[in-house]
Amino acid sequence: MRQLGSAVDTQHIYVSVDRLKAFAGSLADDQQWLESLEKMMEYAAAHGWVNDSGQIRAHITVSADQP
Repeated sequence: MRQLGSAVDTQHIYVSVDRLKAFAGSLADDQQWLESLEKMMEYAAAHGWVNDSGQIRAHITVSADQP
């Protein structure tokens, strides 16, 4: 399994903005997508879901068919 981010607990990880952009692929070059990402980060920060390193807290679900 690829390293996604830093574990918070069994259901959450912190993910860097750079990692999110890497997962987005070519969308990360789209200005509208980048603006939406910025708004999401602002919303997350307002709710305490961004750590001191600027990583966003993400909920994870592990599928039974994952190795």
